Amino acid sequence: MLERVGSMRGRAGRAAPAREGRLLAAVCSVVAPLALLVVGAPAGAATCANEEFRTGPSAMLPDCRAYEQVTPPFKEAARTEFEPSFVLGGLTGVSADGLHVDVASIGNFGDAHSSVANNSYELTRGAAGWSETNIDLSAAEFPYNEPYATTPDYTKVLYVGRGLREPLTDNDIVLGEVDGSQHDLGPIVPPAAATGPSGLGPFGIEGEVESYSADLSHIVFGSNIPWPGDTTSLYEYVAGQSGPPAPVGVAPDGTQCQATIASRNLKGAVSADGSVIYFKVPAEGCSAGVPAVGELFARVQGTHTVSISEPSPSDCSACDTDPSVSAGATFLGASTDGSKAFFATSQPLLGSEDGMNIYEYDFDGPAGQKLTKLTDGDWGVGGPELAGSEENSETNAVKLSNDDSHLYFIARGVLDGVVNASGQAPVAGGENLYVLERDASAPQGRTSFVATLAPGDFEELNASCIGCQGATATPDGSYLVFASHADITPGDTSTARQIFEYDAQTGGLTRVSIGQGGFNDDGNTDLFDASTPSEKRTKGLAVSNDGRYVAFESPDGLTPQALNGFEGEFEWHTEEESGRERYLAENVYEYHDGNVYLISDGQDTAQREKTSAVHLMGMSASGRDIFFSTADGLVSQDVDSGLDLYDARIEGGFPAPASVLPSCSGDACQGNLSSSPVLLAPGSELQAGGNPPLAEPPGKGVKTSKVKPKPKACRKGYRRKHGRCVRVTRSKKSVKGRR
Repeated sequence: MLERVGSMRGRAGRAAPAREGRLLAAVCSVVAPLALLVVGAPAGAATCANEEFRTGPSAMLPDCRAYEQVTPPFKEAARTEFEPSFVLGGLTGVSADGLHVDVASIGNFGDAHSSVANNSYELTRGAAGWSETNIDLSAAEFPYNEPYATTPDYTKVLYVGRGLREPLTDNDIVLGEVDGSQHDLGPIVPPAAATGPSGLGPFGIEGEVESYSADLSHIVFGSNIPWPGDTTSLYEYVAGQSGPPAPVGVAPDGTQCQATIASRNLKGAVSADGSVIYFKVPAEGCSAGVPAVGELFARVQGTHTVSISEPSPSDCSACDTDPSVSAGATFLGASTDGSKAFFATSQPLLGSEDGMNIYEYDFDGPAGQKLTKLTDGDWGVGGPELAGSEENSETNAVKLSNDDSHLYFIARGVLDGVVNASGQAPVAGGENLYVLERDASAPQGRTSFVATLAPGDFEELNASCIGCQGATATPDGSYLVFASHADITPGDTSTARQIFEYDAQTGGLTRVSIGQGGFNDDGNTDLFDASTPSEKRTKGLAVSNDGRYVAFESPDGLTPQALNGFEGEFEWHTEEESGRERYLAENVYEYHDGNVYLISDGQDTAQREKTSAVHLMGMSASGRDIFFSTADGLVSQDVDSGLDLYDARIEGGFPAPASVLPSCSGDACQGNLSSSPVLLAPGSELQAGGNPPLAEPPGKGVKTSKVKPKPKACRKGYRRKHGRCVRVTRSKKSVKGRR
């Protein structure tokens, strides 16, 4: 159990009042929870319809929320040579209503039909609680299978699987239906090429799903070995159609090209129904000298290809497509139905514009006028100077809203006469965040200035950065939640990363990672970065569709009940060596109507992994559900010490079940044998957690983490021993237990 003690280490040079504020916050973090236990639940709790479930840890939750344990109480350990314990992966899907979530795990939930190694589950909320369903393909038929995606209504699942008798390189794309039926669409490398070209070897063959339509009717994948008679590298399978896959990387003249999907991460590379697929071709990717630079294309209905970034005269009569002035293009996104594409290029397509500009290609536009320059206005010499380049193809854009009405982007140029609601103007050469809005009153779009971010924030926000925070926009684009190290709101003196929400309707910018009522120096920390769920790691949102709820995590104590910069310590031992690792304990917060509330329980019981067990996973579109991981038992049926997924749900909660025993026992819980563990589903990330097999009493033999205040460093020539600094001598040096 995490102890409520720890070091409050201010950065050198910090003003004395700030240090005193942090010291006071540390005291408050101990005293305030005790006071709340005496006073009782927050005001207004008596009006909650779910009052009977708002007891224990749930009593402190805001908005009539109550904790629900989403994952089952019992877990079956993996018991493989690679991973002996149960490990919970991240969320790989959340339904819009919050009633369905997908998770991946190593080990299972005690269900006999699952593997002892890797599993994928759909967790469903019912009237009596959450239940789990293993959604893997049959291990007897597909020893390797990896779920990639589900449809929004959770009726179909896309897999990549390898048949029992197939070679290691022969992976198939399989579509699973809600009724249990499976449709093998076909392999991702030609069956005849299972051993690859001479000298390449079986593991030199690569084939990978690159994108898919929302209804999973069209699956786009790349293969470094073409089908017989082809020269392209990009294909698609269409559900219901038999035979080999259809080439996607085809130029307008029918020539096949080396191609990749326009973007794996940005919206709209494949339209919702799969009828339009945007792809990119590198210089000379089709034939010698063609294209001269990297270009964007659209494959339409599987029958013909349209040039997007170098449009034909019939599509854009005013465009200058002289090869001598051509430049590469960057895909920024496309409309959900595929009818509009947004891209950036420094080629002056519509005149003598300077620098890189943003354009829109509209399939529904008049003949000869399908291209529009969106970054109009007086940008001065050099133009907008969009962040990124043609060579780094998934940059420039921060977020395109689902309805295409708002495009958020970063530019180092200054648009003349534009200021934000606080009267701040963009800075020449700075990372200026803008929003391009389009509506009936401004069909060509109007550009507004949001804020100037800190150097390096662009890498955090652009869609291609692996492990970056990214940004989350509401479907209509009226709200954007993003992270920045910059002080862009009044009273912000923090140098750590903070979370902000922009309201495009009012132009207002709000820092949401603040101290409740100014608590703990109002969250102005130099040490502890706030974070939102990465859309690559999870499918969870950081903001509700109406912009009213924002969820984030931070080690900084923003409420009296929260942990405040505490370091957990994890001890590990092997036959050869041992050591200790430190990590910051996280808190999960909700921002709502100007208030910050603690969603996690202000504790952190971690196991095995060298990280906090508490992590925000995401929320449902309405904000009703906030999903997070923890090893703390927050409901009575959580009887083990392993990592669980919880939902802090508005008007949620369930009565304790009569029994929490697993539905199987002994060998029946082991399920089918698995040859070896496989990777978790895309977008997932291993989190803290783990416990021994069911046959062992919960908690027995598990090495839990503990938190201690970090001791003051010893001066040079001394080391810490038994809590004291002692002089180091040659005869007494030892590496065992050294920090």
